[in-house]
Amino acid sequence: MARQTKTVELVTNAGLVATYAAAHADGHAAAWTKDMVFHVKQGVGARVVTVPVARTFEGRVITSLTVNVAQNTEVFIGPFAPDYVQSDGTVWIGFDATTNTTLAAMRLGVG
Repeated sequence: MARQTKTVELVTNAGLVATYAAAHADGHAAAWTKDMVFHVKQGVGARVVTVPVARTFEGRVITSLTVNVAQNTEVFIGPFAPDYVQSDGTVWIGFDATTNTTLAAMRLGVG
């Protein structure tokens, strides 16, 4: 299977009812903008979310960003520096497991 694309939704002054997708075993990719964030909702069971850095330093891989998401909580992750942008212009997000995990991608679109 392949990483799934997650559409980035725009938050406006009219409001946004975000569209959530079930976490995918191969992770997700969302188009990068300087104000894009992921919103992860976790039900039963804790989760570790990973956002890989896309560049290297002196030939070495830079450690990925990891975020612990406790049971029955929600977290916003981001915005992301350009160092997280993959060669296809997206930011990747992965999960240590996917049960009871959903996510949305959104941006403010200000300025």
